[in-house]
Amino acid sequence: KLATATIVDKWMRVPLATALAIAAMARLGITHPPAGASAALFASNDTFDGIFMGLVLFGNIIAVVTATLFNNLNVKKQYPIYWRMVPESWSNWTLGTLEGCVPYLRNKKTKKEEELRESQRMMKASLRMSIAAQKSQRF
Repeated sequence: KLATATIVDKWMRVPLATALAIAAMARLGITHPPAGASAALFASNDTFDGIFMGLVLFGNIIAVVTATLFNNLNVKKQYPIYWRMVPESWSNWTLGTLEGCVPYLRNKKTKKEEELRESQRMMKASLRMSIAAQKSQRF
């Protein structure tokens, strides 16, 4: 266990840590009150316990993975919409693995691809019709 610096007394440290955590989340647009509670828990302890931090991190990872899987099983939801920090090769590998494990995701991807092709076909047909209408108006 590593000892924490006692620059700020405990009575001031807990609300300050919570306020700073919530302010940072609000600034980033990702407010999550339990994260403020985690900041309060860490600030209220006089010693840093790496095991506690590991457990909190493990719980958060499980929650995010579970939420992502359940949200992507719904036809009307897609989360995340894009993976900004994940290289394309990892994203494709993960998607392929999930599609192999859960046939529903494969069907969902196929349905989206068909809808995209249909909308492109409709747009092309509409464009052809408008071009033909413009040509007929010229003559």
